[in-house]
Amino acid sequence: IFRVMFEPVPALAYKINQTMTSLGLREGEYVSTHVRARYPVAMKRSGWDQFRFEGEMKDFAMKLSNNAIDCGHFLSPDLPVLFVSDSHHLTNFWSSIGTKSVQNNVDVAILAVNRSEEPLHIDRDDIFPGSKPSDFFSGFEDLLMMGGSKCVSHGVGSFGSFGSGLIGNKCSNIHRKHNGHPASCPNTIGERKLVPIDPMLKKLAMPEYM
Repeated sequence: IFRVMFEPVPALAYKINQTMTSLGLREGEYVSTHVRARYPVAMKRSGWDQFRFEGEMKDFAMKLSNNAIDCGHFLSPDLPVLFVSDSHHLTNFWSSIGTKSVQNNVDVAILAVNRSEEPLHIDRDDIFPGSKPSDFFSGFEDLLMMGGSKCVSHGVGSFGSFGSGLIGNKCSNIHRKHNGHPASCPNTIGERKLVPIDPMLKKLAMPEYM
């Protein structure tokens, strides 16, 4: 339905095609994994009011991204992984590395868009006065490239799950718990089931959510 009702404007479509060509991506022949580095729960620690790619915050972001790539690779081991994040520092890191060693010391190709600034959030226009529609292209580029992948691994928030929805959730998993910590794959987080309201029952029945 999304593809029937919405079509990127020519400038955005050109940007997406140009990026995919530069990365060597072909629709349906790669896996996407998305990491929301700015997830609020992780920012509640003292001094974590703003995301900085250094120290403890960098270590945590790297822990999340390493696990996210592992989960993406788990979905289709024969395909390269497109890494997407709201942190351009994180995507630039993986763009510069290019590979990651996963299970059994297998090197997986990691592709990422190198950017000079993070993608602007379309729900935060109040803090980007004077911005133009084209200033938000990076976010839509990431979303639509995820929508062109064979599988999507995502964490918390709706952006990654939206990308998974664009491929019909046919091949996807969730690499992060609701408390913000990484969840190794395979797991049952993405399964639809009743969630106990009582905290004690929830802890016993669904430890992956705690």
